[in-house]
Amino acid sequence: MRIKANLLLLVALMVGTVSVVAQKATKQPTTQPPTNPPTHPPVAGNTCQVLQGPPGPPGICSYTEVSLVKGVRDISTSIKESGRNLTEELTESSNDLREILQGGLQRLNDGLMDALGKIQQEVAQLKTEEPPCPRSLGLSSYKLAKSCREIFRCNPSSPSGYYWLKSASMECREVYCDMDTTHCSIRGGWMRVAYLNMTEPGASCPTSLRQINTPAKLCGRHTAPGCSGVTYPVDNIRYSKVCGQARGYQNYTGEAFTPSTENDINSHYVDGVSITYGNPRRHIWTFAIGLSDDHNYANGVFNCPCAKHPGEAPPDFVGLDYFCESGMTGHYQDNMRLALEDPLWDGDGCDPGNSCCAQAGMPWFCRTLPQEVSEDIEVRLCSDQGISNEEVYVDLLEVYVQ
Repeated sequence: MRIKANLLLLVALMVGTVSVVAQKATKQPTTQPPTNPPTHPPVAGNTCQVLQGPPGPPGICSYTEVSLVKGVRDISTSIKESGRNLTEELTESSNDLREILQGGLQRLNDGLMDALGKIQQEVAQLKTEEPPCPRSLGLSSYKLAKSCREIFRCNPSSPSGYYWLKSASMECREVYCDMDTTHCSIRGGWMRVAYLNMTEPGASCPTSLRQINTPAKLCGRHTAPGCSGVTYPVDNIRYSKVCGQARGYQNYTGEAFTPSTENDINSHYVDGVSITYGNPRRHIWTFAIGLSDDHNYANGVFNCPCAKHPGEAPPDFVGLDYFCESGMTGHYQDNMRLALEDPLWDGDGCDPGNSCCAQAGMPWFCRTLPQEVSEDIEVRLCSDQGISNEEVYVDLLEVYVQ
């Protein structure tokens, strides 16, 4: 009788546990994450620790798989405990009774395997019903995306705006994704890394740059001679393409890539703007300021390489990845001023006889890097002379990656 009771207990444990596991495996999560579009944070973006909140729809969440594993462990524990007790008592029983009990255990085991097979089929069916690209991707910290590109590929109709991304360091960050513009022949999926527009109300220069408010709100160098810059983090989000634009203004002279300028990416190799990534620095793009559009002072050595009287070629690490323009015509001594009337690197205002405004893509640059990276981007304003002799000012800067 004692053996029979233990056998009945084993059967009850198996049937009860399988029933509970089957119910849990087919249960759908009911808690929904917020789906309202996020509000607009400051331009630099917000960072936070990934929230361990309720699971988000649609389809399978971790709840089902955890329940299945727990149920299997419960079954295994029950079998081991009851089987151990039965084995000890069967050693004292007759062969006939042992055969009867072993046959019953085999049938129970077959039933258990059949139940587990059905549970696995249910889970597989639920997983196939989950869309590979949920519409809620990136809309909240419960459904983080890897990149703006992933969001656009999943949902091409997604509008430009702020989305939640997960970095390699497992942090979440709300960033601006451009889903409408075509850069580098690629439409949408661009993450904005740097943004500065001094024409917007309340805009101010980063603290590492110097701001002037008259005759216009512009950003310039703190360090002169030399470079002043800003590092823009990408939070270990990987990218291989970079695009952007800058709008600058020539103040007094500008000498582009002059022979006296240091041929070193870490120094003031240009009178203009340098964009690099990583440490050590690697070149992305350069915006250079030439002395004059049309004058041949010093045989044009201080002019842009694309000017009517060409100046020096850029360093090897720059190659062809640059824009160069002058905001002035004539002799430099007649132009000791801030040339607000001719913004630089906008593809407009160049004097006849030079090709500086005919470079492809202006005012936007596009660069495909040799490999995919996840390093921060640095923007520096550089010049080899003091502010009283020459200065580079900017009032617009945008950099995007994907």
